[in-house]
Amino acid sequence: MNADLLVYQAKAFYNAYIALDQLSRDDSDTLLLLFAPLVVNGAFSVELALKAILAKNQIEYGKEHNLLILFQMLSTGTVGILNRKGTGVCGL
Repeated sequence: MNADLLVYQAKAFYNAYIALDQLSRDDSDTLLLLFAPLVVNGAFSVELALKAILAKNQIEYGKEHNLLILFQMLSTGTVGILNRKGTGVCGL
């Protein structure tokens, strides 16, 4: 899939995550109602972002959905760049 399209989709799901997070901060009942969609949108945005990085680096990921496996497919150089950007992923 096109890396630019994956980035666009990742941003859309991340924006949904942010909106749900803001709504859920109002009260605990709302958090209980929105918790599952909040987690799903957050995780899916991460999956799409990882796939965008992989696609940009011409690394095939097939039908993989496991975030750890996708992360482990990244080159050491890419992980180093992410760490320098302040994402804090070096502990994984």
